[in-house]
Amino acid sequence: MRLGFSRGWPVALEAMTGSKQMSVRPLLNYFAPLFDFIDAELERNGESVCFGDEVSCAQSDTTTNKKLKRTSEEEKLELEVIKAQFPCDKDDSKISQCEDAAVKYLNGRYERRVAAWGTRGSHVEWAYSTDLGNETAREESEKVHLEEAKFEKEEHKEIISHFPWKKFTNESLKRQLKFVSDLGVAALPEDDVSQVSHNRMYFKRGN
Repeated sequence: MRLGFSRGWPVALEAMTGSKQMSVRPLLNYFAPLFDFIDAELERNGESVCFGDEVSCAQSDTTTNKKLKRTSEEEKLELEVIKAQFPCDKDDSKISQCEDAAVKYLNGRYERRVAAWGTRGSHVEWAYSTDLGNETAREESEKVHLEEAKFEKEEHKEIISHFPWKKFTNESLKRQLKFVSDLGVAALPEDDVSQVSHNRMYFKRGN
């Protein structure tokens, strides 16, 4: 315990075990028969794991990538459809209509894409958290967080910033849009976002 006050845990781990690597693989191997049994029961009962059929664990990587890697034509068309619903961008007399457009956007495109990013982020975080010495997993986690920040910034520029939410009468909707309008770290320049992500991974490892 005393060593942990002055040195990072990888150093302490190496002093005690001879290696800086820590892995949950032995635990996964131990519980492998249970995992196999659960998978077989889920398949037998026609049930899905994780978040349902749309984003199941077994299909999450493929499904998530399909949701995130749409063609430029698809993205352009969807943006044009959404922007066509901005009647209040310069017309305060149509605030109610704009509120309806905001609700459709938040419950549709925004929720779908945020859920996909959340799923992907959770997977890379788990991959690194369960194998902290894996540099490839760390780099992948940093890459995903940088891409997610780009998505948040672009979504704000192209859509969210066009909603004059401060004039809305729906208080719940105003709170939602106020929340998503706060970009936080994503508002930083790309190099700074990358550095923040790197620092977070660095401190997670305990170096």
